[in-house]
Amino acid sequence: QKLGLSREKLEALNPELISVDLQAGMVLKIPKTQVDTLLQQNSQRISKPSFWDSTFVAPVVRVALMAPFRLSRIELDSVMQTEKTLTERNLTTVALDFYAGMLLAADSLNTAGLSVELSVFDTENQRHIVEQILNEQDFSQFDAVIGPFTPANVSRVSQAMSFFNTPVVSPLTPRNFQSYKTSFNSIPSKENLSKRIATYIDSIDAITENPCILIISDDKNRKTELRLQEQFPLAEIIRPDERFGFVAPDDVDSLLTPTRPNWVFLETEDLNLVTSMTSMLNAQQRDDRQVQLFTHYRSATYDDPNVSQEHLGNVRFTYPSNFHVKQDSIRLKFDATYKTRFGKVPNRTAVKGFDLMIDVALRIAVKRSLYDGVSLGLGEQLQHRFEYTPTPKGGYENTATYIIQQQGFEMIEVEPPSILMDSLQSR
Repeated sequence: QKLGLSREKLEALNPELISVDLQAGMVLKIPKTQVDTLLQQNSQRISKPSFWDSTFVAPVVRVALMAPFRLSRIELDSVMQTEKTLTERNLTTVALDFYAGMLLAADSLNTAGLSVELSVFDTENQRHIVEQILNEQDFSQFDAVIGPFTPANVSRVSQAMSFFNTPVVSPLTPRNFQSYKTSFNSIPSKENLSKRIATYIDSIDAITENPCILIISDDKNRKTELRLQEQFPLAEIIRPDERFGFVAPDDVDSLLTPTRPNWVFLETEDLNLVTSMTSMLNAQQRDDRQVQLFTHYRSATYDDPNVSQEHLGNVRFTYPSNFHVKQDSIRLKFDATYKTRFGKVPNRTAVKGFDLMIDVALRIAVKRSLYDGVSLGLGEQLQHRFEYTPTPKGGYENTATYIIQQQGFEMIEVEPPSILMDSLQSR
Protein backbone atom coordinates (compact mmCIF):
# COMPACT_ATOMS: atom_id res chain seq x y z
CA GLN A 1 0.00 0.00 0.00
CA LYS A 2 2.76 2.44 0.87
CA LEU A 3 4.56 1.82 -2.42
CA GLY A 4 1.38 1.85 -4.49
CA LEU A 5 2.11 -1.60 -5.93
CA SER A 6 -0.47 -4.25 -6.73
CA ARG A 7 -0.06 -7.86 -5.66
CA GLU A 8 0.20 -8.85 -9.33
CA LYS A 9 3.11 -6.43 -9.87
CA LEU A 10 4.96 -7.77 -6.84
CA GLU A 11 4.42 -11.37 -7.95
CA ALA A 12 5.65 -10.54 -11.44
CA LEU A 13 8.90 -9.18 -9.99
CA ASN A 14 9.13 -11.87 -7.31
CA PRO A 15 7.68 -15.18 -8.64
CA GLU A 16 8.37 -16.95 -5.32
CA LEU A 17 5.45 -15.02 -3.82
CA ILE A 18 3.03 -17.00 -5.99
CA SER A 19 3.76 -20.23 -4.10
CA VAL A 20 4.48 -18.88 -0.60
CA ASP A 21 2.98 -16.17 1.56
CA LEU A 22 4.82 -12.97 2.37
CA GLN A 23 7.32 -13.72 5.14
CA ALA A 24 9.05 -11.33 7.54
CA GLY A 25 12.65 -10.86 6.45
CA MET A 26 12.04 -11.52 2.74
CA VAL A 27 14.09 -9.43 0.31
CA LEU A 28 11.82 -8.29 -2.52
CA LYS A 29 12.53 -6.69 -5.88
CA ILE A 30 10.70 -3.36 -6.16
CA PRO A 31 10.69 -0.81 -9.02
CA LYS A 32 13.29 1.89 -8.42
CA THR A 33 10.82 4.76 -8.84
CA GLN A 34 8.72 3.52 -5.93
CA VAL A 35 11.78 2.99 -3.74
CA ASP A 36 13.07 6.51 -4.47
CA THR A 37 9.69 7.96 -3.43
CA LEU A 38 9.67 5.97 -0.20
CA LEU A 39 13.24 6.93 0.69
CA GLN A 40 12.46 10.58 0.09
CA GLN A 41 9.43 10.38 2.39
CA ASN A 42 11.20 8.50 5.17
CA SER A 43 14.85 9.57 4.86
CA GLN A 44 15.09 10.65 8.48
CA ARG A 45 13.84 7.34 9.78
CA ILE A 46 15.64 4.99 7.38
CA SER A 47 19.02 6.66 6.95
CA LYS A 48 21.38 7.65 9.72
CA PRO A 49 23.14 10.82 8.54
CA SER A 50 26.67 11.52 9.71
CA PHE A 51 27.52 14.48 7.37
CA TRP A 52 30.72 12.76 6.15
CA ASP A 53 29.55 12.94 2.53
CA SER A 54 28.61 16.64 2.70
CA THR A 55 30.55 19.44 1.04
CA PHE A 56 32.97 21.24 3.37
CA VAL A 57 32.58 24.99 2.91
CA ALA A 58 34.92 25.76 5.83
CA PRO A 59 38.29 24.13 5.05
CA VAL A 60 39.67 24.68 8.57
CA VAL A 61 37.92 24.09 11.90
CA ARG A 62 39.46 25.46 15.10
CA VAL A 63 38.38 23.80 18.35
CA ALA A 64 39.49 24.43 21.94
CA LEU A 65 39.31 21.68 24.56
CA MET A 66 39.07 22.75 28.20
CA ALA A 67 39.46 19.73 30.48
CA PRO A 68 40.62 18.92 34.04
CA PHE A 69 43.86 17.10 33.23
CA ARG A 70 45.36 18.33 36.53
CA LEU A 71 48.85 17.71 35.19
CA SER A 72 50.43 19.92 37.84
CA ARG A 73 49.42 17.34 40.47
CA ILE A 74 51.22 14.45 38.78
CA GLU A 75 54.61 13.74 40.37
CA LEU A 76 56.58 12.92 37.25
CA ASP A 77 59.68 12.02 39.27
CA SER A 78 57.69 9.32 41.06
CA VAL A 79 57.05 6.48 38.62
CA MET A 80 54.83 4.55 41.02
CA GLN A 81 52.68 7.57 41.89
CA THR A 82 52.34 8.57 38.24
CA GLU A 83 51.33 5.04 37.26
CA LYS A 84 48.78 4.96 40.08
CA THR A 85 47.26 8.28 38.96
CA LEU A 86 47.02 7.22 35.33
CA THR A 87 45.49 3.80 35.98
CA GLU A 88 42.78 4.72 38.49
CA ARG A 89 39.50 6.25 37.38
CA ASN A 90 39.68 9.96 38.21
CA LEU A 91 39.31 13.36 36.57
CA THR A 92 42.75 13.09 34.99
CA THR A 93 42.12 9.74 33.32
CA VAL A 94 38.62 10.82 32.22
CA ALA A 95 40.12 13.93 30.60
CA LEU A 96 42.89 11.91 28.94
CA ASP A 97 40.47 9.30 27.58
CA PHE A 98 38.21 12.00 26.17
CA TYR A 99 41.20 13.80 24.64
CA ALA A 100 42.46 10.56 23.06
CA GLY A 101 39.09 10.12 21.35
CA MET A 102 39.24 13.69 20.08
CA LEU A 103 42.74 13.14 18.68
CA LEU A 104 41.60 10.10 16.73
CA ALA A 105 38.63 12.12 15.45
CA ALA A 106 40.96 14.89 14.27
CA ASP A 107 43.02 12.28 12.39
CA SER A 108 39.90 10.93 10.70
CA LEU A 109 38.74 14.41 9.72
CA ASN A 110 42.18 15.33 8.36
CA THR A 111 42.16 12.16 6.26
CA ALA A 112 38.76 13.20 4.88
CA GLY A 113 40.20 16.52 3.75
CA LEU A 114 39.17 18.75 6.66
CA SER A 115 41.94 20.56 8.52
CA VAL A 116 41.37 20.53 12.30
CA GLU A 117 43.31 22.77 14.66
CA LEU A 118 42.90 21.56 18.25
CA SER A 119 44.09 23.67 21.20
CA VAL A 120 44.11 22.16 24.69
CA PHE A 121 43.79 23.95 28.04
CA ASP A 122 44.14 22.29 31.45
CA THR A 123 41.55 23.76 33.81
CA GLU A 124 42.84 21.60 36.71
CA ASN A 125 39.18 21.62 37.81
CA GLN A 126 39.86 24.94 39.55
CA ARG A 127 37.70 28.02 39.01
CA HIS A 128 40.63 30.43 39.31
CA ILE A 129 42.50 28.51 36.59
CA VAL A 130 39.43 28.72 34.36
CA GLU A 131 39.33 32.49 34.95
CA GLN A 132 43.04 32.72 34.18
CA ILE A 133 42.60 30.90 30.87
CA LEU A 134 39.66 33.12 29.93
CA ASN A 135 41.70 36.26 30.67
CA GLU A 136 44.85 35.15 28.84
CA GLN A 137 43.47 33.53 25.68
CA ASP A 138 41.73 35.06 22.65
CA PHE A 139 38.76 32.74 22.16
CA SER A 140 37.39 34.72 19.24
CA GLN A 141 39.68 32.67 16.98
CA PHE A 142 37.90 29.39 17.81
CA ASP A 143 34.86 27.93 16.07
CA ALA A 144 33.86 26.05 19.24
CA VAL A 145 34.95 25.26 22.77
CA ILE A 146 34.43 21.73 24.08
CA GLY A 147 34.37 21.57 27.87
CA PRO A 148 34.96 22.20 30.70
CA PHE A 149 33.66 19.04 32.34
CA THR A 150 31.77 20.33 35.39
CA PRO A 151 28.43 22.20 35.26
CA ALA A 152 29.64 25.28 37.12
CA ASN A 153 32.68 25.73 34.89
CA VAL A 154 30.67 25.08 31.71
CA SER A 155 28.24 27.78 32.77
CA ARG A 156 31.04 30.26 33.49
CA VAL A 157 32.79 29.63 30.16
CA SER A 158 29.48 29.88 28.28
CA GLN A 159 28.87 33.23 29.91
CA ALA A 160 32.34 34.46 28.92
CA MET A 161 32.00 33.16 25.35
CA SER A 162 28.79 35.17 24.91
CA PHE A 163 31.04 38.16 24.23
CA PHE A 164 32.68 36.35 21.27
CA ASN A 165 29.54 34.37 20.31
CA THR A 166 31.70 31.24 20.44
CA PRO A 167 29.65 28.06 21.11
CA VAL A 168 30.54 26.04 24.21
CA VAL A 169 29.71 22.32 24.14
CA SER A 170 29.27 20.50 27.45
CA PRO A 171 30.70 17.01 26.85
CA LEU A 172 29.97 14.78 29.81
CA THR A 173 27.75 16.28 32.50
CA PRO A 174 24.12 15.08 32.51
CA ARG A 175 23.14 17.65 35.12
CA ASN A 176 21.44 20.90 34.19
CA PHE A 177 23.54 24.05 34.35
CA GLN A 178 22.81 27.72 33.86
CA SER A 179 22.78 28.08 30.11
CA TYR A 180 23.53 31.04 27.87
CA LYS A 181 23.02 31.64 24.16
CA THR A 182 26.37 29.94 23.51
CA SER A 183 25.57 26.76 25.49
CA PHE A 184 25.28 23.32 23.84
CA ASN A 185 24.52 20.40 26.16
CA SER A 186 25.50 17.21 24.31
CA ILE A 187 23.82 14.84 26.81
CA PRO A 188 20.02 14.46 26.59
CA SER A 189 18.20 15.35 29.80
CA LYS A 190 16.27 12.87 31.95
CA GLU A 191 13.11 14.61 30.74
CA ASN A 192 13.97 13.89 27.10
CA LEU A 193 14.79 10.28 27.92
CA SER A 194 11.48 9.94 29.74
CA LYS A 195 9.54 11.41 26.80
CA ARG A 196 11.24 9.00 24.40
CA ILE A 197 10.33 5.86 26.35
CA ALA A 198 6.79 7.18 26.90
CA THR A 199 6.34 7.55 23.14
CA TYR A 200 7.67 4.04 22.59
CA ILE A 201 5.33 2.60 25.23
CA ASP A 202 2.38 4.38 23.59
CA SER A 203 3.25 2.77 20.27
CA ILE A 204 3.50 -0.80 21.57
CA ASP A 205 0.43 -0.33 23.77
CA ALA A 206 -1.54 0.57 20.64
CA ILE A 207 -0.87 -2.90 19.15
CA THR A 208 -0.93 -4.94 22.38
CA GLU A 209 -4.24 -6.20 23.70
CA ASN A 210 -4.81 -5.42 27.38
CA PRO A 211 -1.31 -5.86 28.88
CA CYS A 212 -0.99 -6.51 32.61
CA ILE A 213 0.79 -3.48 34.11
CA LEU A 214 2.76 -3.39 37.38
CA ILE A 215 4.37 -0.18 38.60
CA ILE A 216 7.09 -0.33 41.25
CA SER A 217 8.61 2.99 42.29
CA ASP A 218 10.24 4.63 45.26
CA ASP A 219 9.53 8.04 46.80
CA LYS A 220 11.91 9.83 44.42
CA ASN A 221 9.97 8.69 41.36
CA ARG A 222 6.36 9.48 42.28
CA LYS A 223 6.09 11.88 39.34
CA THR A 224 6.86 9.09 36.90
CA GLU A 225 4.47 6.80 38.77
CA LEU A 226 1.62 9.31 38.39
CA ARG A 227 2.34 9.68 34.69
CA LEU A 228 2.15 5.90 34.24
CA GLN A 229 -1.10 5.76 36.21
CA GLU A 230 -2.64 8.31 33.86
CA GLN A 231 -1.56 6.18 30.92
CA PHE A 232 -2.63 2.88 32.51
CA PRO A 233 -5.53 3.56 34.95
CA LEU A 234 -5.91 -0.15 35.78
CA ALA A 235 -2.22 -0.65 36.60
CA GLU A 236 -1.27 -2.25 39.90
CA ILE A 237 0.93 -0.12 42.17
CA ILE A 238 3.43 -1.94 44.40
CA ARG A 239 5.29 0.07 47.02
CA PRO A 240 8.62 -1.20 48.37
CA ASP A 241 8.90 -1.83 52.10
CA GLU A 242 9.79 1.56 53.63
CA ARG A 243 12.37 0.08 55.98
CA PHE A 244 14.20 -2.44 53.80
CA GLY A 245 13.31 -1.29 50.29
CA PHE A 246 12.19 -4.73 49.08
CA VAL A 247 9.02 -6.04 47.46
CA ALA A 248 7.51 -9.30 48.66
CA PRO A 249 7.72 -12.01 45.94
CA ASP A 250 4.16 -13.17 46.67
CA ASP A 251 2.85 -9.67 45.89
CA VAL A 252 4.39 -9.80 42.42
CA ASP A 253 3.54 -13.44 41.74
CA SER A 254 -0.14 -12.93 42.54
CA LEU A 255 -0.47 -10.08 40.04
CA LEU A 256 1.29 -11.58 37.01
CA THR A 257 -0.87 -13.47 34.55
CA PRO A 258 -0.24 -16.20 31.94
CA THR A 259 -3.02 -14.95 29.64
CA ARG A 260 -1.65 -11.48 28.83
CA PRO A 261 1.72 -9.77 28.37
CA ASN A 262 3.14 -8.61 31.72
CA TRP A 263 4.83 -5.20 31.70
CA VAL A 264 6.66 -4.20 34.86
CA PHE A 265 7.86 -0.63 35.30
CA LEU A 266 10.70 -0.29 37.81
CA GLU A 267 11.33 3.36 38.64
CA THR A 268 14.19 3.57 41.13
CA GLU A 269 17.93 4.06 41.45
CA ASP A 270 18.13 2.09 44.70
CA LEU A 271 20.56 -0.83 44.35
CA ASN A 272 18.75 -3.16 46.75
CA LEU A 273 15.44 -2.70 44.96
CA VAL A 274 16.97 -3.09 41.48
CA THR A 275 18.88 -6.23 42.50
CA SER A 276 15.94 -7.91 44.20
CA MET A 277 13.37 -7.03 41.52
CA THR A 278 15.47 -8.14 38.54
CA SER A 279 16.19 -11.43 40.26
CA MET A 280 12.54 -11.88 41.21
CA LEU A 281 11.19 -11.09 37.73
CA ASN A 282 13.70 -13.44 36.15
CA ALA A 283 12.40 -16.22 38.39
CA GLN A 284 8.82 -15.37 37.34
CA GLN A 285 9.64 -15.74 33.64
CA ARG A 286 8.19 -18.97 32.23
CA ASP A 287 7.12 -20.38 28.86
CA ASP A 288 3.49 -19.72 29.75
CA ARG A 289 4.09 -16.33 31.41
CA GLN A 290 6.09 -13.62 29.68
CA VAL A 291 7.45 -10.73 31.74
CA GLN A 292 9.09 -7.60 30.33
CA LEU A 293 10.87 -4.97 32.43
CA PHE A 294 10.83 -1.24 31.58
CA THR A 295 12.22 1.89 33.18
CA HIS A 296 12.07 5.58 32.29
CA TYR A 297 15.66 6.12 33.45
CA ARG A 298 18.48 3.60 33.52
CA SER A 299 20.88 4.85 36.15
CA ALA A 300 24.42 3.61 36.78
CA THR A 301 22.88 1.31 39.40
CA TYR A 302 22.18 -1.24 36.67
CA ASP A 303 25.92 -1.52 35.98
CA ASP A 304 26.64 -2.62 39.55
CA PRO A 305 28.22 -6.12 39.75
CA ASN A 306 25.37 -7.22 42.05
CA VAL A 307 22.83 -6.71 39.25
CA SER A 308 22.71 -9.77 36.99
CA GLN A 309 23.00 -8.83 33.33
CA GLU A 310 21.72 -12.30 32.48
CA HIS A 311 18.51 -11.60 34.40
CA LEU A 312 18.09 -8.25 32.64
CA GLY A 313 18.46 -9.98 29.29
CA ASN A 314 15.92 -12.65 30.20
CA VAL A 315 13.24 -10.05 30.99
CA ARG A 316 14.08 -7.96 27.89
CA PHE A 317 14.97 -4.90 29.94
CA THR A 318 13.91 -1.86 27.87
CA TYR A 319 14.98 1.71 28.57
CA PRO A 320 15.90 5.05 26.96
CA SER A 321 19.58 5.87 26.54
CA ASN A 322 21.84 8.61 25.24
CA PHE A 323 24.21 6.06 23.67
CA HIS A 324 24.11 2.68 21.98
CA VAL A 325 27.11 0.35 22.09
CA LYS A 326 27.28 -1.26 18.65
CA GLN A 327 29.69 -3.91 17.43
CA ASP A 328 29.48 -3.28 13.70
CA SER A 329 32.44 -3.24 11.32
CA ILE A 330 32.93 0.53 11.69
CA ARG A 331 33.14 0.28 15.47
CA LEU A 332 35.49 -2.71 15.35
CA LYS A 333 37.79 -0.80 12.99
CA PHE A 334 37.76 2.18 15.36
CA ASP A 335 38.61 -0.05 18.34
CA ALA A 336 41.54 -1.59 16.47
CA THR A 337 42.89 1.81 15.39
CA TYR A 338 42.53 3.21 18.91
CA LYS A 339 44.30 0.22 20.47
CA THR A 340 47.17 0.46 17.98
CA ARG A 341 47.71 4.12 18.84
CA PHE A 342 47.03 4.19 22.58
CA GLY A 343 47.68 0.61 23.65
CA LYS A 344 44.25 -0.15 25.09
CA VAL A 345 40.63 -0.67 24.08
CA PRO A 346 38.63 2.59 24.08
CA ASN A 347 36.12 3.09 26.88
CA ARG A 348 32.84 5.00 26.69
CA THR A 349 34.54 8.31 27.50
CA ALA A 350 37.00 7.94 24.61
CA VAL A 351 34.19 7.07 22.20
CA LYS A 352 32.23 10.11 23.37
CA GLY A 353 35.28 12.28 22.71
CA PHE A 354 35.52 10.88 19.19
CA ASP A 355 31.81 11.17 18.40
CA LEU A 356 31.42 14.68 19.79
CA MET A 357 34.50 16.00 18.00
CA ILE A 358 33.33 14.51 14.69
CA ASP A 359 29.82 15.90 15.01
CA VAL A 360 30.91 19.40 16.05
CA ALA A 361 33.62 19.67 13.39
CA LEU A 362 31.44 18.40 10.54
CA ARG A 363 28.55 20.73 11.39
CA ILE A 364 30.98 23.67 11.35
CA ALA A 365 32.67 22.49 8.15
CA VAL A 366 29.36 22.11 6.31
CA LYS A 367 27.60 25.25 7.59
CA ARG A 368 30.55 27.48 8.66
CA SER A 369 29.30 27.73 12.26
CA LEU A 370 27.88 25.37 14.87
CA TYR A 371 24.82 27.58 15.23
CA ASP A 372 23.99 27.17 11.54
CA GLY A 373 25.03 23.51 11.74
CA VAL A 374 22.08 22.86 14.04
CA SER A 375 19.88 23.03 10.93
CA LEU A 376 21.49 19.82 9.64
CA GLY A 377 19.31 17.95 12.12
CA LEU A 378 20.06 14.45 13.30
CA GLY A 379 23.63 13.19 13.07
CA GLU A 380 24.92 9.84 14.26
CA GLN A 381 28.46 8.59 14.78
CA LEU A 382 29.84 5.46 16.48
CA GLN A 383 27.48 5.20 19.43
CA HIS A 384 25.96 8.66 19.92
CA ARG A 385 23.30 10.71 18.20
CA PHE A 386 23.17 14.48 18.15
CA GLU A 387 20.21 16.70 17.32
CA TYR A 388 20.22 20.10 18.95
CA THR A 389 17.09 22.11 19.68
CA PRO A 390 16.86 25.58 21.30
CA THR A 391 15.99 25.72 25.00
CA PRO A 392 13.61 28.26 26.56
CA LYS A 393 16.42 29.59 28.77
CA GLY A 394 18.84 30.05 25.89
CA GLY A 395 21.35 27.79 24.21
CA TYR A 396 20.74 24.32 22.81
CA GLU A 397 20.24 20.80 24.10
CA ASN A 398 20.74 17.44 22.46
CA THR A 399 17.39 15.64 22.19
CA ALA A 400 18.51 12.59 20.16
CA THR A 401 18.11 9.35 22.11
CA TYR A 402 17.80 5.58 21.68
CA ILE A 403 15.40 2.95 22.97
CA ILE A 404 17.54 0.00 24.01
CA GLN A 405 16.34 -3.50 24.76
CA GLN A 406 18.62 -6.03 26.42
CA GLN A 407 18.30 -9.39 24.70
CA GLY A 408 20.56 -11.95 26.33
CA PHE A 409 23.83 -10.05 26.77
CA GLU A 410 23.27 -7.86 23.72
CA MET A 411 21.92 -4.31 23.67
CA ILE A 412 19.56 -3.95 20.71
CA GLU A 413 18.06 -0.69 19.50
CA VAL A 414 14.31 -0.97 19.09
CA GLU A 415 11.97 1.39 17.27
CA PRO A 416 8.24 2.03 17.57
CA PRO A 417 6.29 -0.60 15.59
CA SER A 418 5.22 1.86 12.88
CA ILE A 419 8.87 2.55 12.03
CA LEU A 420 9.64 -1.16 11.98
CA MET A 421 6.78 -1.69 9.53
CA ASP A 422 7.98 1.14 7.30
CA SER A 423 11.49 -0.28 7.25
CA LEU A 424 10.21 -3.73 6.31
CA GLN A 425 8.11 -2.37 3.46
CA SER A 426 11.08 -0.47 2.05
CA ARG A 427 13.22 -3.57 1.67
